[in-house]
Amino acid sequence: MVAESHKTTYWTYLLFSPGTGKLYIGQTADLEARLQRHNQGRVRSTRAYRPWHLLAGWPYPSRNRSVQAERKLKALKSKRAVLEFIEESPPPVLCTLALAQLKLIISSPGTGAEN
Repeated sequence: MVAESHKTTYWTYLLFSPGTGKLYIGQTADLEARLQRHNQGRVRSTRAYRPWHLLAGWPYPSRNRSVQAERKLKALKSKRAVLEFIEESPPPVLCTLALAQLKLIISSPGTGAEN
């Protein structure tokens, strides 16, 4: 009998706070648990902006690749650039409701959220 391979999938993810219009980019090996930690206030940098919705998630076979993707996303300087990235590289995990909310915020003049 051949032993089963238990490969870990690493995720680069994008969270959206509908109340504030903020985005958060991170990486993890357990996407569901990490989202829960964000929404429980157990992540200092996101605590004040709850609730968070998973906007997008990209799986990677290694932590190194996931971190590289995280850095690439974090290098984008505006919400509009992040939205363009999502549209050009559709993730396998995508929340269309959160995406629609982000598009609405970006297109609303005078909110200061277009950046």
